[in-house]
Order: sequence, then structure tokens, then C-alpha cells
Amino acid sequence: AAQKAVVGAVRAETHLRAGRATLAARHLARAPPELAPFPRTALRLYLPGLGVPVPGLSGTAAEELAQSSAPLVSYLTDRLAGAAAAGNKVQAAMLGAFLTELHLGEAGGVGAAP
Repeated sequence: AAQKAVVGAVRAETHLRAGRATLAARHLARAPPELAPFPRTALRLYLPGLGVPVPGLSGTAAEELAQSSAPLVSYLTDRLAGAAAAGNKVQAAMLGAFLTELHLGEAGGVGAAP
């Protein structure tokens, strides 16, 4: 299981460097917190949308992340599904709130997201 997790994390980084941010986000969501800690991963997917450069991203991935929150939404949705399946109501509620903020921000609502 540990080897499979490492392979998944490496695949995520490979996809991220190749500019496939949404696919990378799906792999990152399945990675254990030791390999892809939530705060670090969420920030890597969120900051380019604010115009903040993130080391290790290809130009294509940074551009995709700057123009769309789809990779972050994909990551959060997969994490939400995992939290719900594990019965972690607190984590599920926090992830749901984060997703709601992103959707409101995209819709021009009250959210703080771009």
C-alpha cells in the first residue's frame, strides 16, 4: 500500500510538471497526508489563481491553475468524497465550505475566492 501511495504521488508530480493540473489534482487527493499534506497541496493549487508563482509548476500547469479553479475543485471534491466515506463529518463540512466559497467566487457571489 505504501508503494502504491508513493507511485500515485510521483504520478501527480509528473502530471503537474507536464501541465495536466486537473489530473494531477485527482492523484494528489488520493495521496496520504505524509506525501501530499492538505495545506501545502491546496495552496499549490490555489495560489496561481491569485497570481502568486509556485515553484515546481510547469508554465502550462501554472497557466491552467491561474485561469481555472477546476483542478482545485477536483482535488477538494475527491477529498470530500474520502472524508464522507470515512465518516469524518468535521472534515467533510470544512471541505464543503471551501468548495462553496470557490463556487460563489466563480459565480460572482460573496465568496473570497477568485
